[in-house]
Amino acid sequence: MPEPWPNAGADDEQALLMGNLDGGTSGPAAPSAPDRWEARPSRRKRFSAIFALMLVVTPFLFLLWMTSWVVYPYSNSATITTVHDSFVLDSQFDRHAPPTIRVYYWTVSAVRMSSESGGNRTRVVVNGRSPGPVIEANAHDRIHVYVTNGLKDQGTSIHWHGLPLPGTPFYDGAAGISQCPIPPGQTLLYNFTVGDWTGTTWWHGHTGMQHTDGLYGPIIIHSPQEHNAAQTNYTAEHVLTFADILDTPADELLPTYLSSHDMETVPEPVPDRVAINGLGGGPHHDDKTRRLAADSATPIYAARTPQETHGVEDNPGYPNTNTSSDSQRENKYFEIQAEQGTTTRLRLIHAGTFAPLRISVDHHTLTLIEADGSRVDPVKVRDLVLQPAQRYSVLIARERGDAEDGVDAFWVRAVMVEDKFAYENPTRHPEARAILRYTASPASTSTSTSTTSTTLPTTLSGPYRTVEAEWYALPHFDEWALKPPSLEPPYPLLPNNNTNNNNNAHTIIPFIFSIQRTHELNWRSFINGTSWEVPASGEASGVGDLVGVYNYSRGGGGGGGGGVGREAGVKVWPGDQLVATLQYNQTVDFIITNLDDGDHPFHLHGYAPWILGSGRGRYKPATANLDLKTPLRRDTFTVPSRGWAVVRIVADNPGYWAFHCHIVWHMMGGGLFQLAIPPAPDGAVTLTLPDAIVEQCRSWPKIS
Repeated sequence: MPEPWPNAGADDEQALLMGNLDGGTSGPAAPSAPDRWEARPSRRKRFSAIFALMLVVTPFLFLLWMTSWVVYPYSNSATITTVHDSFVLDSQFDRHAPPTIRVYYWTVSAVRMSSESGGNRTRVVVNGRSPGPVIEANAHDRIHVYVTNGLKDQGTSIHWHGLPLPGTPFYDGAAGISQCPIPPGQTLLYNFTVGDWTGTTWWHGHTGMQHTDGLYGPIIIHSPQEHNAAQTNYTAEHVLTFADILDTPADELLPTYLSSHDMETVPEPVPDRVAINGLGGGPHHDDKTRRLAADSATPIYAARTPQETHGVEDNPGYPNTNTSSDSQRENKYFEIQAEQGTTTRLRLIHAGTFAPLRISVDHHTLTLIEADGSRVDPVKVRDLVLQPAQRYSVLIARERGDAEDGVDAFWVRAVMVEDKFAYENPTRHPEARAILRYTASPASTSTSTSTTSTTLPTTLSGPYRTVEAEWYALPHFDEWALKPPSLEPPYPLLPNNNTNNNNNAHTIIPFIFSIQRTHELNWRSFINGTSWEVPASGEASGVGDLVGVYNYSRGGGGGGGGGVGREAGVKVWPGDQLVATLQYNQTVDFIITNLDDGDHPFHLHGYAPWILGSGRGRYKPATANLDLKTPLRRDTFTVPSRGWAVVRIVADNPGYWAFHCHIVWHMMGGGLFQLAIPPAPDGAVTLTLPDAIVEQCRSWPKIS
């Protein structure tokens, strides 16, 4: 059993995070940041002093002011962080071990750190780290995570994204649905099995905006067969967790986003930067310049023009940021070490909030083999687009021409896709980079991290010159074109609508998603005319058992009380809680219509739906051309702008499950509804709410 993560105290968290949290920004000092949505005026203090003294002091002040606007020249040398043990997976991990219990001890807390745009910002961390601890396990293992809420004034919860949690839906972590938030100072044991699910996924906060502020980390579930599958052999595997980062705490931005009274188009906060495993790297001399002059019509303050770097605030304790100088901290890149002549698996996770990210590796093709835990028929692409919450696995290997030329270092790039941005953020760094370096020996799995000064890659985005024709002939990435492996039928087989053991085998539930300005001039997200309201801290639809799922399974007296008896159908409960109650084992097709002008990644908790089809415009069954033979299964899929998507589930995983847009601004704005699924009528499986979850709901009024 692996050693559990330490229960870091407040002082340890700060030490892990960086050498000096109270230190200045990386680079010249910046003015304190005003509200993000106000125009920032240009100010200069006036001094009343002796004329002669002003003659001496003014030139120095002028020079100091000028240096704060300098874009520092590019250097081909920087401090580079080597492979960290948490992101390079141990090749000796026993994938054939019998099921076991893996135990983790986590403390959720908030830390303050310097922000490049001025002032401080808050990051929500686990054991002092963001990204947080990696959970690595095998299929059928049981996971115990003791989560202690070290936040002073708010609850917290952890969602295990993509995991079905068979028999334990109350540990899904969705605050207001499967549980109430864990009160400050209290601990909840998340106790669940991963079942037969395998692949790449992640955990994240599901209370308020904590996920946006850093509460997330990877989950890797192994299969004994993953190395033996056709066309997927590889020597080593690494985890890359990507996120779009905001310099302003998300809890401060959310009320403004929802109450943009005078704006005809609601502006989601545009990210300030991108991080790869907590690091951004920099400076990037060939980045596209995106600095605009101050404009009073722009709903974001016009900051000074910063240097094109990613500073200390992109290094939330992970890996080594305990360095002595700002110049060392600001130039960090995460580095992947791969053995020469081998194939490497990269597990890519989008743990961010809003911006899609285009991922590429210079001079490499990406061979896609997994999407959200589902194996796919391998396909080679130039790059791919990760929507928030999506995951892919790709195989990479060095081209022979690069090997012959002795090129052993390459940029891994993550670039924001800008089509959803409603305004220009003048402080935005649109690209983060990591380093892929080929070495003569396998990558280290040491638990230590170190930094060295060495030459950075000099590669450019795109193919190696001898394979340009082949590279440009590769197909453009299309998530809807991905299919299960062609050498075997989809697993499990797509359900036959006529063979389910109930009298209502096939139901269609249409829902329409939109973002609208209400009569009160507030912006809300809507599903079928309802806009989900976050319940009070002591309330949760699953714990209160709105539709009697637990009542039904135990013949009365549901664990949360208040069950009214199971009744199939769709009903709106107080707080715009839109709940679709299904029959057990029922086949359900969801026809999703997106009226918004942006693509939206939707996520269904507890299930991996079959992805039957999508398109632009209005859904028309006669011309939709749905894939009913070999559809892929995945838990997070994109519904195109002003378009539609059709997905299918079999309601065989009892519990209360959220179905929502995974752009967190849209979910918190109301873009969520719920499925309520009872256990099988034969009573073979019952659901019993844990006493700890019920008691934590009851404790909230006492401490609110």
